[in-house]
Amino acid sequence: MSGDIGWFLLVGVLGAGMSFIFYVIDIGFTPPSTASMVAMVEPVTASLFGVLLMGDNLTFIQIFGMVFILCTVSVLSSVKQSD
Repeated sequence: MSGDIGWFLLVGVLGAGMSFIFYVIDIGFTPPSTASMVAMVEPVTASLFGVLLMGDNLTFIQIFGMVFILCTVSVLSSVKQSD
């Protein structure tokens, strides 16, 4: 059990902590409209990693939500580019 605590801290600090710090720093270099689109896609990528790496199963409503988010981001991205 004590060996697991070290791994838990390592994954927490590197996996969550460092990635959040880099995210916050980098988000300051992007326009707010782009940053909001990146933030909307984050739950979709997290769900896909869960499916691919952990073997999670998604329900129909979860898949529908992911498709809805991706379509919305695509439309917003194309509108933003045409301005």
